[in-house]
Amino acid sequence: EDDLPVFQFSQADARHYGAEIEASVKLAQIGSYAINLEGIGDFTRAKIKNSGGNIPRIPALRLLGGLEAKSDTANGRVEVEWVDGQNRIAAFETATQGYTMVNASFGFKPFGADNQTSITVSANNIFDVNARRHASFLKDYAPLAGRDFRVTLRAGF
Repeated sequence: EDDLPVFQFSQADARHYGAEIEASVKLAQIGSYAINLEGIGDFTRAKIKNSGGNIPRIPALRLLGGLEAKSDTANGRVEVEWVDGQNRIAAFETATQGYTMVNASFGFKPFGADNQTSITVSANNIFDVNARRHASFLKDYAPLAGRDFRVTLRAGF
């Protein structure tokens, strides 16, 4: 209609399964800084029971790892997110390529640990990869944001 696709959604019995795991370990204490390693992983599989067809917009396997140095007044973090491509697609759905995104941030409390005011400098998608979330209705038209630098001020009293 008007050169746009029209879809009708209907309910069917389906089988979903998946897993999510999150872990954090303190690697070291260097002065007032705790050095932490964190990891997250998740995946989902879903099929319609009788026809065996794939359910649309099911996210692909995702792994995220981060290394963080944190104290009462400052913290820094570097993280890498890897998302597998999604080829288990439903009718009228397009496959999504995988990607690896790197982010970093540094934050500090300029008025000390007891004051909630903080300044954070962050860089997201540092290598400017073309990343698309398979679960998004807009993935074929609008990728995730490219390289992004931010400075955030949070004032607390």
